[in-house]
Amino acid sequence: PSGEHRWISNEQSRAEVQRLRANVDAIAVGLGTVRADDPQLTARGPIRPRIAPLRVVFDRDAETPLESNLVRTARQTPTAIFAHHPAITRLAALHNAGVDVFEAEDLPDALEALHGFELQHLLVEGGARVAQEFLKRKLVDRLIIFHSPITLGTNALSPFDGFQSDFREWLASLPIIRRAELGEDVMSVFAMREA
Repeated sequence: PSGEHRWISNEQSRAEVQRLRANVDAIAVGLGTVRADDPQLTARGPIRPRIAPLRVVFDRDAETPLESNLVRTARQTPTAIFAHHPAITRLAALHNAGVDVFEAEDLPDALEALHGFELQHLLVEGGARVAQEFLKRKLVDRLIIFHSPITLGTNALSPFDGFQSDFREWLASLPIIRRAELGEDVMSVFAMREA
């Protein structure tokens, strides 16, 4: 990694993601995404949410870097980490930075804790491992995929690895609620279950 950020999706797709973020109660990622992308997980488009979405990190050992955007801005934008038995020193450091850390045995346990926040819409942005867990456990109502003409390398993780052996065939079996061309990108929204 050169440290240079290269977008996979185009500007129109990124604007659509900002619109999606502005219309949810929480945005979730895993530790891998925090380390790889150092996201802000905020709605930065022209449509602003009434209340900033809760930023959620599924991080088994509470290893989210203290210098990450999420931790550095936790006092301005609510941030919650769900971890399984975090070390006391990590817990204290994250808490001092304004991050709320909750103990959760696994994903269903974390979602049960999130239930207390009275969230209606959780946008799971990834990465691949988090997406796999949600899909395997049938916790997805809508699956939104942005198709880009850019090809990833052979080491790229697929959110469908270990979930469906032939994900293209599986995707073709899902009802499409919406499809939109965003320049060269295409956004497809699939129904995973009835709304």
